[in-house]
Amino acid sequence: MLRRGIAAGLVMLLASCIAVDTPTTTVAPTVPATTPTTAVVTTTTSPPPPLADATSTTVAEETLPQPIPPCLTEEPPFGETGEIDSYSPTGSDSALLATIDWRVWDGCESFLFSMASMEGAPTLVPPSALLVMFRDHGVLRLLLGPEVETSAISYQMVDSPLVHQLYILKSPGGGTYVDLHLSEPALARVIPSSGPATLTIDLRPGGAPFARPPVVTSRAVLLLPEGQTFQYPFAVAGYLRPGSEEWLATITGVDGEVAEAGFPLRGTNDLWLGFTAVFPEGPLGWTTLQVEDAEARLFFRD
Repeated sequence: MLRRGIAAGLVMLLASCIAVDTPTTTVAPTVPATTPTTAVVTTTTSPPPPLADATSTTVAEETLPQPIPPCLTEEPPFGETGEIDSYSPTGSDSALLATIDWRVWDGCESFLFSMASMEGAPTLVPPSALLVMFRDHGVLRLLLGPEVETSAISYQMVDSPLVHQLYILKSPGGGTYVDLHLSEPALARVIPSSGPATLTIDLRPGGAPFARPPVVTSRAVLLLPEGQTFQYPFAVAGYLRPGSEEWLATITGVDGEVAEAGFPLRGTNDLWLGFTAVFPEGPLGWTTLQVEDAEARLFFRD
């Protein structure tokens, strides 16, 4: 009897659940045929979500230490004026200054002078050399040893932050040297290297300003003595373009008085020609010094 009662209760419970879940159907009222209807459909389109870029990858940059430029190392030390450094090797086979290259970094510059034999072949041992700074003129001079007979270059425009131009010339005694005309005051050093034979000049900004820069024209360069007034005997140094034949300097006074000084030149058509002209005496007061097309106004006192 208990089982039948339970079964009957389950039947009634299921019947009530079915009645609750049964959907309700609603019949719309009939619309008269004479009244047309128009269905209005509104479609809203949303933009799709952005697609992930499968090829885009963010990689953190790796910061690598940058090498120190060779002209920023502390050794050998830099010099400011006068004789800065010299080098005297044994067994140098360098007879020709073959090429000049330079490189500019932030804060320094390097000039590389490559040596060769007279036939143009690279050599092993660099020549002897002396580096001198003429601070008042803003000229850095690299004097090459007697083993260097000549150069394949006579002039080079540079126009770097520290160097404007450079000249390669022969001295009256036959030596070969390089003059770097500085654009700004600089400190300098020279570093020789073997196999291949090179001389490197490093430059850094610094030092006292120039007092009397060179007088430069297309045919001559004058390096005037220090001072505002001068006395006799008077000497002026400089160099003339390759092939120059007029070996004469003149000093002309305001009254037309003229003093002349001849000077010997080392005969060559390849390099600039160094000279020193000496005036034992000459006009006083304001004068004009002239060598080739280079001129300077000078005042001479008793």
